[in-house]
Order: sequence, then structure tokens, then C-alpha cells
Amino acid sequence: TREWRQTHAQALRVKALLPADSFVTVRYEDLCASPDAVVAKLFGFIGVDASEARTADSAPPTHILGNSM
Repeated sequence: TREWRQTHAQALRVKALLPADSFVTVRYEDLCASPDAVVAKLFGFIGVDASEARTADSAPPTHILGNSM
């Protein structure tokens, strides 16, 4: 949609102003193809040890909207 394109263009303009080490880009395709690798990359970026983080396997099952299943 036009709104998405405008928002994406604005995000790219802001990204161009930031130092490269101050943000992480997550592509939807990468998240779908390799969710563990993407999450590990995000944990590394924010300085969290992924082995100590709560995993999806330890969480109770929930719907994508957050409701209990």
C-alpha cells in the first residue's frame, strides 16, 4: 500500500543517518527461513546471552495474537 511504501521510505532515510552498529535489519524472509539464527543475531545485538533467554519451547502455547490456545 501507499502508506507502507511511505513508512518504509522514511525508515530508510532515518537508517541512512544512523551509525551502522546502532540498528539491526530483520528481513521477514530471513525470519521465516531461519528464525533461530535471526533471534540469535538480535540477542547478540542487544547483548543478551541467547542460552539464558526464555525459548519458545519453554513458553506455554499461545495464538499469534497472544491468547492462550
